[in-house]
Amino acid sequence: MAELRPQANQYILGISSLWLLIPSLGGLYGRRETLLAAATLVTALVSTAYWRWGLRGSALHAADLACARCLFGLLLWTTGGAPIALPAAAATCYVLCEALFNAGDFDMSMWMHLLFRFLGYWWTHVTVLGPASFRGAFVLSAAYWGHVFVAWAGARRDASFVASRAYGGGVARVVALIAAAAAALEFAP
Repeated sequence: MAELRPQANQYILGISSLWLLIPSLGGLYGRRETLLAAATLVTALVSTAYWRWGLRGSALHAADLACARCLFGLLLWTTGGAPIALPAAAATCYVLCEALFNAGDFDMSMWMHLLFRFLGYWWTHVTVLGPASFRGAFVLSAAYWGHVFVAWAGARRDASFVASRAYGGGVARVVALIAAAAAALEFAP
């Protein structure tokens, strides 16, 4: 099945999945909420693998959906469903993302997906690692959105851009950015 989504959007949705490495590896390293941390790691890796080609209806698409739904359920179970505003907002963004995709508005669908993922990231971060300081939340949020805007704009400028060809370099840059942001927070005075 051919994918209708622009290649730049597919690319961003793929490499931005890696931001979940922060709470997953932090949780596993610190032995905090290890089941949730492990599920988050699997979800991040499956999602990253799926979006390289982003073919709806494929086995990787089914695995990506299953992992995301299991993670959502595990987060609800781990946090007792509270506060309800965060899961409700994330679920609403996901439903809007799918509706926009089905309507052919691929750019707005991507932004809703990124917002859904951003909310899911912070829900996971707080559940696994605890609340971030204001500075930490600002740095990680700015790095996430800054990365998304810069990488998406760069990919959109290239008329011959193909997500799967740029994927390895994009993954490496995101991992380096995540490491730099985490190091900046860890070693800051």
